[in-house]
Amino acid sequence: MVKDTNQRTRWKITLIFTMCLLQAVSALKGPRLVSGEAGREITIRCHYAPLSINKHQRKYWCRLKPMTSVCHTIVSTNHYTDLHYHGRVTLVDFPQNGLFVVRLSQLSLDDVGHYRCGIGNQNNILFLNMNLTISTGMAVFQT
Repeated sequence: MVKDTNQRTRWKITLIFTMCLLQAVSALKGPRLVSGEAGREITIRCHYAPLSINKHQRKYWCRLKPMTSVCHTIVSTNHYTDLHYHGRVTLVDFPQNGLFVVRLSQLSLDDVGHYRCGIGNQNNILFLNMNLTISTGMAVFQT
């Protein structure tokens, strides 16, 4: 019985260590606050560990719906672009560098909000949250 408990404990510790290691290796890095001017464009650089598993995963940029944790995809490497953003958003992946770049042009006050850049088939597993603020002359708008 004691031997069985020790084996379970070692197995749990190994599992937790592996999960922490995977999170650290595949963690995303990038800006937490992005600022732009109305009518201009922003460029967001999202860095990830250039591992084989990450290189071939879907990359995305999504917008969080206010008061929820639902993040609606704006653009992804699956050749998807939300209709409201056609012609003003791009996402380019540079897998050899562990980097993808999002550009959003023709900024307006409607773009102010919370966003995520992420990796994976779902928008809620591996991501980096960011806040976009827009200025118009002297005023800065944020959420």
